[in-house]
Amino acid sequence: MTNDKQKALHMKEYMLDLESAALKSIREPFGIIDMQYRVVWTNRPMAAIFQYQPEEILGKVCYENFWGFDVPCPNCPVVNVSETRRSKIMEKWIDFPNGKRRWGEVRYHPIVMKNGDVLAISFLIIDITSKKQESRQQKEYLKYLSKQLNTAAGKDKEIVIDNSEITMVVNLSSRETEVLRLMADGRTNIEISELLMISPN
Repeated sequence: MTNDKQKALHMKEYMLDLESAALKSIREPFGIIDMQYRVVWTNRPMAAIFQYQPEEILGKVCYENFWGFDVPCPNCPVVNVSETRRSKIMEKWIDFPNGKRRWGEVRYHPIVMKNGDVLAISFLIIDITSKKQESRQQKEYLKYLSKQLNTAAGKDKEIVIDNSEITMVVNLSSRETEVLRLMADGRTNIEISELLMISPN
């Protein structure tokens, strides 16, 4: 074997080792499904979600073994990504065997061959349970605050929030109350000025 062939073989082996190490280094639940919905690769965090070892889940059909269906899931993202050849991000909840429910942001990406055919779909799950809980709490708090502001708008009235931990004395016009509500919703000065047709200043 010539030196060039040896170098090429060595480089190929190196790249395969690098690809394998890269896949194994992913900490979030991660897997790859082929176009027949079979699991062709998964890491330990992904297999653990469904109480498998990685080697036990290889070759299994995802909708049967992950979700307990006889046919592909309704609105299956694998179908969507394979047809559009575009990545897809969606949020979904997973009920764990221990009874806990977790929210995940699932990112699906097509693995495309040189001829343009989709060979498989990779998917990565990012846990967003705490983010979802914080968002829900914030919405409930903003609804409560908005109700209190509506009651006190245009009046010199004291508002007590959160069991007397926060006290506000409000003397706002209806326009000022609307500006405050939009600020609480996370709107920027420019967005508020456009919505209310007033100067950003």
